[in-house]
Amino acid sequence: MNIGRMDRRITVMVTSMIDDGYGGTIPGGTVALGTFWANVRQLSGREFIGAEAVQAERKAVFTVHWVDGLDTTATVEWDGATWNIREVREVGRREALELHCTSE
Repeated sequence: MNIGRMDRRITVMVTSMIDDGYGGTIPGGTVALGTFWANVRQLSGREFIGAEAVQAERKAVFTVHWVDGLDTTATVEWDGATWNIREVREVGRREALELHCTSE
């Protein structure tokens, strides 16, 4: 992994869980897990017809240093957009993570 290519700042957001008072938890608001340096590779986007309107979908892969517990329930904020994490892939032996994301 080339650290010099990690030249973009992204913020990873997660949903906080709060006690419901009955021994369980319910989703609260979203909070920042952290801000990380990342390598961003934008993939080809596509346009499609949905609900009688043209919709655009952008795809990108964010490579970050290993973050324990990061999964597809989190989102990435970058370039003024919120990116939904579709897949998390391990790079090396807990060296880094590839976050495969989409944004509309």
